[in-house]
Amino acid sequence: GFVWEPLEVVWVDRYQELIRYRNEHGDFLVPQVYASNPALGAWVHTQRRAFRRYLEKKSSHIIPERIQQLNDIGFVWEPLEVVWVDRYQELIRYRNEHGDFLVPQVYASNPALGAWVHTQRRAFRRYLEKKSSHIIPERIQQLNDIGFVWEPL
Repeated sequence: GFVWEPLEVVWVDRYQELIRYRNEHGDFLVPQVYASNPALGAWVHTQRRAFRRYLEKKSSHIIPERIQQLNDIGFVWEPLEVVWVDRYQELIRYRNEHGDFLVPQVYASNPALGAWVHTQRRAFRRYLEKKSSHIIPERIQQLNDIGFVWEPL
């Protein structure tokens, strides 16, 4: 039959693909450029951008019902936040295992953790120098709360 709302059909199709992605990969961290399904990668990026605009009270095509549908499946609106929390938890496990925060920058057991710790220290130095830095006071506090060493010897 005739499709009255083709964009609605596309949205529902991508939403179903997103659920399949989560079932297969265990997360919603679809790369923006996703070779297996380029349309899904672009769609996820578009939803996140539209949601940010919605929160900023700017013109946005996303509607509250769609936000709710995505929230209902546990969609991650800020993927970098998920990665930060994952690395933070890995750092706590490292400290519990090794008794310190001296994660080598090149750490064979967990290369992402080594790089992340180095990045946090560099970002903190830039923050102290009042230079452009992605670290925010809340994250500095979270790291301080666990006794993180900003300047290892």
